[in-house]
Amino acid sequence: MAGQTLTFDAVNVPVGSVIGVQLIDLAPSRPGITFPGIIAPGCRDALTFNALFYEVTLFPPSTVTGTVPLVIPAGVEGAEVFAQYAILDGLVGGPDLVSAMSNAVKVRVGVN
Repeated sequence: MAGQTLTFDAVNVPVGSVIGVQLIDLAPSRPGITFPGIIAPGCRDALTFNALFYEVTLFPPSTVTGTVPLVIPAGVEGAEVFAQYAILDGLVGGPDLVSAMSNAVKVRVGVN
């Protein structure tokens, strides 16, 4: 329903991470995208290039509880929203910009 809100949590965040980002998108990228030198080996970006950096956490704990709600506007009943958590430790000296990524989660909104 319009006005519903969603928050997303991330679990098993790598110990010692410096910058975590919750990404939100309306479409997935299948198969996931890899960028050698930008995304660490073994990680795949499962969202499109239009993903929104939705919530940033400095020094994320091992479980990040989402605090910024995503408000669902009217007229999007049944739409799918995709979320993925990324660690951007390359901004502070890591070998790759993205050092870890979660699997993407798909949520269908506004349907009872």
